[in-house]
Amino acid sequence: MKKFLAPVLVIALLMSCFIIPVSADTGELKLPFKLIPSKTVSMSKVDIGDATDMNFTYSMEEDMIGFMQECEDSEKKEALLKQLGIDDIAIDAQIDWALDDKDDWHHSEYWDDNEATRYFGLGYDKDGHSRTCEWDLLSIWPYAQTTNECWITRYAGNPDDPEDTRWNGEDFEGGVHRNGMKDVLKEGQYEIKRNDGEAYITIDYNEHTLYARMRYYVTVWDTDGNGNPVTRYLFSDWSDAASFGKDGNQWRPYTEDEIPAPVISDGYMTGEEFNDYPIVNYKPFPRI
Repeated sequence: MKKFLAPVLVIALLMSCFIIPVSADTGELKLPFKLIPSKTVSMSKVDIGDATDMNFTYSMEEDMIGFMQECEDSEKKEALLKQLGIDDIAIDAQIDWALDDKDDWHHSEYWDDNEATRYFGLGYDKDGHSRTCEWDLLSIWPYAQTTNECWITRYAGNPDDPEDTRWNGEDFEGGVHRNGMKDVLKEGQYEIKRNDGEAYITIDYNEHTLYARMRYYVTVWDTDGNGNPVTRYLFSDWSDAASFGKDGNQWRPYTEDEIPAPVISDGYMTGEEFNDYPIVNYKPFPRI
């Protein structure tokens, strides 16, 4: 199977002209960018036959992009870490999904910041057991660019294999069960097919609808007054939902008659010429 189209995260710190005050009293972190979800999300089918894979695309705001781009310099990063008194800071993303029911999201307490996840990491309970299923994406590392993409709802496991933890989940001591795909998919939402002795599931998107949403989060690694390591997470709200399938939003290109005309303003002479004609420049704005 093809790996996620997601790069290794550029751990970003702001250029030295910005200050990120960390409150010793409240533990709050004032970020130099707006921690908001993507304003634009979309989803399309990955063309690999009847597999369940989808391509999810999400936007990034300019101030977050600038934060990441301007701080790739290792010397600036080292100086800022020392100046701010923190060990590190990173930007990441989570992608949640729902099938048929737009409110049947899989986000749970294990995606969030609590005593357990601060110690073991997002997705784990207080005993260090993974509590997310195969399609839950808690850590997608974005590029510092306007649009990012990754594959979601990928291989769900082999329904014929009783040892396949992707499909069956996993049991731990104390009656703890990590959900497999058979625990979160409902009967009638998928079909089991077999090829070369291996079973897999398919979803007919003429009959079903997949929804997906995202949120950004920032991880801060720090130390407390006693020198103990501290991990903090700051989350944006969730984005609007992208959709694909039976009830999904369908995109189509503008027709010739629908293309919005630009509004021309602030015209000025550039002082240059082309074929003896003066060149005029202007600022275009889309007509609302």
